Amino acid sequence: MTVIEADGLARRFGRCEAVGSLTLRVKAGEALCLLGPSGAGKSAALRMLAGRLRPEGGAARIGGEEARRGAAGYLPQSLPRSLRGTAGQLLRRAAQRAADPDAAQRRAAALAQSLSIDESAQFAHMAPCARKLLAAAAALAPDLPAYLLDDPFTGLAPQAIDALAAVLAAEKARGKAMVLASRWFETAALCCEHAVLLRAGHAGSQQRVEALRAAGRQVVWFTFASERAAVLFAGGLAGAVRTGARVRCESKGAPDALLKRAALYPVAGVYVANESLEKRFPAFYGV
Repeated sequence: MTVIEADGLARRFGRCEAVGSLTLRVKAGEALCLLGPSGAGKSAALRMLAGRLRPEGGAARIGGEEARRGAAGYLPQSLPRSLRGTAGQLLRRAAQRAADPDAAQRRAAALAQSLSIDESAQFAHMAPCARKLLAAAAALAPDLPAYLLDDPFTGLAPQAIDALAAVLAAEKARGKAMVLASRWFETAALCCEHAVLLRAGHAGSQQRVEALRAAGRQVVWFTFASERAAVLFAGGLAGAVRTGARVRCESKGAPDALLKRAALYPVAGVYVANESLEKRFPAFYGV
């Protein structure tokens, strides 16, 4: 069943087109990522889906009804600095806005434990990472069919990323639908099956994350046990750049062929990095 929908969603701010004709579908138990660089229109799109920004064109629906405040849990990109109180008090306030405040409060306490949130900590004194986890817990506390999370992983420590990813995976297993916004492809790969690419307000079609991964390039650095091994490996390999015992290569999609070739020589280290999203956009949009 489709839970989150956008049909030709559009919004301008003055002469700037923030979002132009965004269409997406997210079913129960699925997560979709809005991918794009800063200024692409991701936050504006999420705010329209959350019922916090009126679209000038198209329609946004949650559970088959017009998007409105409170229909989906919403994590904004930035938190108000005016918040006061302890983490526990803020979670309880969020729970009070739910249809079943008692159930939401129990969920909030469980989420705080899963995300290692100190409920006694004063919000004003919490580190940015802890504040973000607190805001995520507050957004997820109401037991709603959909969640909209703006840049949920940015600024988190690796352990916190793992904890939040595990929580989101558990929510998907419970049949929740989600839309995340991010600048980083790795975010989509963490917990999303599909993605929509945004660029200067314009959206591409909804695609599977694995298809996007295959379409992009990966940069692979090999460090060999000797310079001679590096020379033999790089010899005749198109695009390979050697510096001493280190060789830089590029691969479209998974670097299986490069890894098999490197296995013929003594390798001291391998590092693989996805091409940055900003560099991928021209290829994805054919420019």
